[in-house]
Amino acid sequence: MRAGQNWLRAMRSRLRTRARVVQLLRLAILVIEGIIAVRILLKFAGANPQAGFTSFVDRLSSPFVGPFHPVFADQLFSGHPLELGSLLAMGVYAVLAYVAFRLVRAAFSATGG
Repeated sequence: MRAGQNWLRAMRSRLRTRARVVQLLRLAILVIEGIIAVRILLKFAGANPQAGFTSFVDRLSSPFVGPFHPVFADQLFSGHPLELGSLLAMGVYAVLAYVAFRLVRAAFSATGG
């Protein structure tokens, strides 16, 4: 009976740890995607790049979108700039998040050691 209780305790601990890791991953991806989305909206709306908030969002999002900007040239959509590199970044980060979730689930699976 004792071995069964220990196994159950260990399993609950693994599941709690997995849930926390998944929560942290979700928070991280939501923050990154949100920052990039705000950047896209500000650029599309024609926000003043010299304004404090716009400048802050640009600086905050630059490390996340920088690697993707050389891939596509920005396009004009009804006279408004559309950053395709930023949209690509959002897609790539979403795929990376999915892969990370799958890896966490595999690492903390019920059958895992």
